[in-house]
Amino acid sequence: GDVAMFSLEMTSTAVITRLVTSTAMMNIGGKIKDHQWFRITNSLMKVGQLRLWLDDRAGLCVAEMRAALMRVPKTRLIVVDYLGLMAEDKKAQRHDLAVGGNARDLRALAKDLGAHVIVLCQLNRKVEDRDPPVPAQADLRDSGNLEEHADNVWFIYRPAYYDDKADNTAQILIEKQRHGESHLRIEAKWDGPTQRFYDEETRYGEPQERTDTHSGNTTRGPAADWQKAAAGDNENQY
Repeated sequence: GDVAMFSLEMTSTAVITRLVTSTAMMNIGGKIKDHQWFRITNSLMKVGQLRLWLDDRAGLCVAEMRAALMRVPKTRLIVVDYLGLMAEDKKAQRHDLAVGGNARDLRALAKDLGAHVIVLCQLNRKVEDRDPPVPAQADLRDSGNLEEHADNVWFIYRPAYYDDKADNTAQILIEKQRHGESHLRIEAKWDGPTQRFYDEETRYGEPQERTDTHSGNTTRGPAADWQKAAAGDNENQY
């Protein structure tokens, strides 16, 4: 099915540019050299085949998102970047209640459309006061009961963001999972120039042979670069 992305912060041009260069495994902020245009062309072809629908209007509310999605009837995944930039209900007495209301309405939208919704959210600065600064659910900015309405709460923790001497190791932290085990830690690697998360087996986007330690069977699987979970240093899925 189609994927709909509401980019409340970045323009659609910026999103596509980042998607193309990341798919081409190229430095997002670097200058394109002559011999790299072939990779860019191939990447453009791949991105052009995606069933991706982008809306970069600022300050949308859930009602406006619902109306826009009527033009994408087969939507199976909705991405909102990010919750703090959504329009708030003027009747809400406090900011955190307005944020919580948006989270509740997004959950209702997902149920009505039969789609999955990934919403990015920023963290409070208080996380930086801890040692180590590993994020937790209480760090969700203007929480507004986000963890209550979310089926899953995922964080991304990169020690190198806080310590220049740390390596490029990253952790995907699953703090809440309604239909599975919580408090899971999944190791990954972070490549800053291409803005990608990856594991050692699939760093270059190609399926690799790997052996199941229990059965001994060797299989080839699809690339798993964690790009779905990549939302920046202080933006996290919930």
